[in-house]
Formats: sequence, C-alpha cells, structure tokens
Amino acid sequence: MVKSGCGSLKSRSKKLYAAFLEDVELVARHSLDEESHHALLELFFLKWEAVETSLEVKTALDSALNYFRKNWVDDSSVCHWYQGSSPLQAMTNNGLERHNAVIKSESYCNGQKHALNDLYHKVRIFYFCHECSHFRR
Repeated sequence: MVKSGCGSLKSRSKKLYAAFLEDVELVARHSLDEESHHALLELFFLKWEAVETSLEVKTALDSALNYFRKNWVDDSSVCHWYQGSSPLQAMTNNGLERHNAVIKSESYCNGQKHALNDLYHKVRIFYFCHECSHFRR
C-alpha cells in the first residue's frame, strides 16, 4: 500500500511531520478572522513549499501540502476550522480535562473506581458545592 498525504510525510520524517502539524495548529489558533486566516495560510504555504530536504521527503511533504490544501483549505464545506470562524467555541477540551483530573484526585475518587451512585454523588458535590471549604469524601 502506498501512503500519500500526511501519512507519507510521517513515515519519512516524524520530526518534519510534527512541525507541520504544529504549524497547522498555530494557523488554527491565531486566525482571528477570515482575513488573518488567509494571510496565515499564505505564510504557512510559503514556508512549507520552501523547505529543502531529500527528494523522498520533499515528495512526501508536497503530497501532504496538496492534501491539506485540497481537503482543508479549498473545500468550502470544511474550510472554517480556525478559531476566528467560531470565536465563542473552545479549541480544546482543557476545561473538561481539568475537571476530570480533580474528580480523579485524592480529594474525590483517589483514582479508584466507584459505583455509579457514589460517583454521581461525588460529581454532584464537585459541580454544585463550590462553597464548601474542603472536599467531601
């Protein structure tokens, strides 16, 4: 099976692949509106098209760039994946993960499994008893 797109880049250069994904994430996070999104994408493509590497890796990188452009930039049905296209929506689930970590902490469940009824009680205390000065067990 011949890999194409980002899979081909990942199999030939994990370091370049990670940097590529990091730049895609930066474009997504720092595009405040459609104009800045287009400006950042232009810079993104200028940077990545100018990368000098071996022919094999360059071919894989070009394939990844073409895939990204065709499927995530030029396709009008999915091109609004940047932060500015939905400014009131979270880009990550960090808030949810923070709550999850607290619920699993020593003060609540101590990483132990609990019956549904007990877990429900602990979660209810977490969400609705913030005025409590300490955590109940």
